[in-house]
Amino acid sequence: MSAPTVKFYDNLREKAAPLFAGWDETLITSCLQGIMGQIYVSEECGGLPESAAAVLGDFCFLAGKPDRELAGHDFGRDFLIMVPQNEAWSEAIEEVWEERAFRRTRYAIKKDLSCFNREKLLKYVKKLPEPYQLHQIDKELYRQCRKQDWSRDLVAQFPDLETYKQLGLGMVVTKDSIPAGTRRTSGQSHWQKNSGTPDPMTTRCMK
Repeated sequence: MSAPTVKFYDNLREKAAPLFAGWDETLITSCLQGIMGQIYVSEECGGLPESAAAVLGDFCFLAGKPDRELAGHDFGRDFLIMVPQNEAWSEAIEEVWEERAFRRTRYAIKKDLSCFNREKLLKYVKKLPEPYQLHQIDKELYRQCRKQDWSRDLVAQFPDLETYKQLGLGMVVTKDSIPAGTRRTSGQSHWQKNSGTPDPMTTRCMK
């Protein structure tokens, strides 16, 4: 039995929340809050799911009791970064996907807002060579980002512009008023949780 999506059922989303307890990740929180992404669960036991996956963009966070069927579920993506809650989940992933699964250690973004060195960031902005400029993503840049493959993920997790304006905040380097995707140009978007604290969503850097 394939793990069913519970995207439109808040009660099941709430039931899955305890499985992610203590896992402080904005992607997971956004899925649980119904802001974006999806929650998938394994077959319920006693009315409560034993295993769950929070899927948003290229990320899949697996929590609860390791479940091979959930680890191997088709989430409608050609590529996924599967993040296991523990070693048992890692083993389940490798058992299902065998040689197609690769262990990797990825960078992590600090969630402490005091870690930013504002002076250093301003120096980076001032060093931008002409004709590159740093802009906040507005209506036009939102539209431009969605048109280009490299920048689409900066805004694509939001269903529309109004949702992005309400919950998102993004910056992008432009060249001739268009998001630049060559050399060392980049963009970054954040979304805002219910707590009002902006957290990193995604970053794209083209070299």
